[in-house]
Amino acid sequence: MRRLGRKNKLAPAALGALVLAGLGAVLGLAPGAQATYPGSNGKIAFVKTDPTNPANRDIYTINADGTGTPTNLIVSRRDGNPEIYLMNADGSNPTRLTNNPALDVLPSWSPNGNQILFSSTRDGNFDIYLMNADGSKVRRLTDNPAMDLTPEFSPDGHKIVFASNRSGAFAIWVMSANGGPAQQLTDDALDAAQPDWSPDGKQIAFIDNTTIPENSDIFVMDAGGRNVKQLTESFDNNTDPSWSPDGQKLTFDHGVIGSPADLYTMGTDGSNRVDITNTPTVSELDPDWGSG
Repeated sequence: MRRLGRKNKLAPAALGALVLAGLGAVLGLAPGAQATYPGSNGKIAFVKTDPTNPANRDIYTINADGTGTPTNLIVSRRDGNPEIYLMNADGSNPTRLTNNPALDVLPSWSPNGNQILFSSTRDGNFDIYLMNADGSKVRRLTDNPAMDLTPEFSPDGHKIVFASNRSGAFAIWVMSANGGPAQQLTDDALDAAQPDWSPDGKQIAFIDNTTIPENSDIFVMDAGGRNVKQLTESFDNNTDPSWSPDGQKLTFDHGVIGSPADLYTMGTDGSNRVDITNTPTVSELDPDWGSG
């Protein structure tokens, strides 16, 4: 949900971050909260569990090297039903953008900060929708009986990458920013999800083993689906990749399935893995490295 380092028009400071409240587990995404920034600021937003009640998840930010005390932005689960909110980067002035009995989840900014992509079940199943940054002019972009999830604009704003099981298994797909026919980029055998576009638009990071109870690993590929490379292997469970502003690193959450997870960074070749949170009793999840 997430991209940095783009030559884009930043959204006004008041736009801060998007918050998704009350999300249940969808493709291994943490329930309860999610955050994404417009533009580039070098901070990593993430979800942190309450050690006294792991079901509670709040939004925090931290420096990219893990230094500094995490700043709690906002408490989620505020309306019971998953909705999308807008708030300042310091967590103030939360404003509800969606108000629908269906699930409105997985928000992502347009490169110019004027629009927001999201997934919703408001028409029966998970499809991709687009709205203005103030919540107005909601428009449906996909109409498919399968699940279309985690949409994200390309850095130039011309395409949208997303995960879908419309081929039978989950895979990474891409379509025009206006919707229309979609192209499948990954093979069904990868069971792929959580795509994240590199700041220069040339590569896409993603995970495998989306729907089976095995460890997931992080991969990168060319934006056209070629040259798939596995970055993590025999390194437990790795999910939610997000590119750094300069495109030289990825952040992700890592841990053993069923145990707390930490945030890591690594090079785009999988080298130099660093645990930047190192909290054995608390999970940090769903990192977003400043994003756009």
